[in-house]
This record gives sequence, structure tokens and C-alpha cells, in this order.
Amino acid sequence: MNTTLLAQLALGIGVALAAALVLVPLLRRAAHALDITDHPDAVLKPHAKPIAYLGGVGFYLGWAAGLAAIALVGPQTIGRPLWLLVGLAGVMLGVGLMDDLFDLSPLVRLIAEVLIAAGLYFGGVRLALPLGDAPRWAHALVELPVQTLLVVGACNSVNLLDGLDGLCGGVMAIVMLGLAALAALAGPTAAGGQLAWVTLSGAVLAFALVGF
Repeated sequence: MNTTLLAQLALGIGVALAAALVLVPLLRRAAHALDITDHPDAVLKPHAKPIAYLGGVGFYLGWAAGLAAIALVGPQTIGRPLWLLVGLAGVMLGVGLMDDLFDLSPLVRLIAEVLIAAGLYFGGVRLALPLGDAPRWAHALVELPVQTLLVVGACNSVNLLDGLDGLCGGVMAIVMLGLAALAALAGPTAAGGQLAWVTLSGAVLAFALVGF
């Protein structure tokens, strides 16, 4: 790993961590002031007091800030596919927030997740399976359903984890570092993946520390 990439990784995770450490508590206080909270019940929500909904917005903005800092010092580092990932992650965040506030139906959430997975695939953020010399349409026929299953599964798995203080953030920080390690093993062509996941791990770690 070259020193330039190491410096970019350090910058990204540092800015993301610092920004999220500031933003998550601020947004949490704003959510309580505006009553944008998850109120306890006797069935699925056993917490003792209302929980703010906007913590995810804070660590998302921290992630975006980390990547923006990298882009400022190396404009060619963060390419269009990575910004597409950030943008569609923001769309998914919006869908999740709308679900928290207005209780969207499972079908609406599923449609949103499928469309986001397709947007990532056709925008260049795609799963590449070893299908040899198969034509592009054959790749899409196999890869798109697999990628959709992974995206939908990941979104709902994270949602299921988000029930105990610190659990989801801690697990996701470890997952992001694991994905970054896989990107590092893939070589220089996957440098964008390393930047995305390491930077996101900083923001998620901040959420795990101060998000409850």
C-alpha cells in the first residue's frame, strides 16, 4: 500500500470520525427537541425512554465529510461510482427515516431497496462474478439478482441488529474494516473501495460511541 493511499485513508477516517462525533449528538438533541423519536411500547420497543431517530443522519454526513476531505486533496481519487454509492446510500437513509416516521409498508421498502441495488449496478458499482467470456447481458442476468439479494439482505440485517445500544454500530464498524481489507487484497483497482469502507468505519465507530 503506497503512502499516498495511507494518508488518504487516515484523512478520511479522521474527518469522518470527528464530524460524526460532533453531528450525532447535535442531531440527537434536535430530534428530541422536535420529538423525532422512537417511543417505547410493550412489544418490540422495550427501551425505557424515547430514542432519537436522527443519529444515522449524523454518521452518514460524517462519512460524506470524510470522502469530501479526500476529494479536496486529491480530486481524481473519488470517482463517479463512489459518489453514486454515497448518493444512493442517502436515498436509502431517507427511506429508512420515512419508515421510522410514517411506518412505510414492507412492499414500499422492498421496492426502494431493489431500485437502489439496480441503480448501483447500472451506475458501475457492481458485483463482478467470474463468468468468463460471457456477453454483458449474461453477466447482468446473473449478477444483478445476486447483487439485489445482497443489498436487500444487508439493509434488513442491519435493521434487525439495531435494537441494542452500540451493537449495530460496533458490528458495522468491524464489517466495514473487513470490506476494506478485501478491497486491499484486490489491489490498486479497488482503492476506491478501501477509501469508502475505511472512511465509513470511522463514522460508524463514532455512532457506536455516542449514538445512544
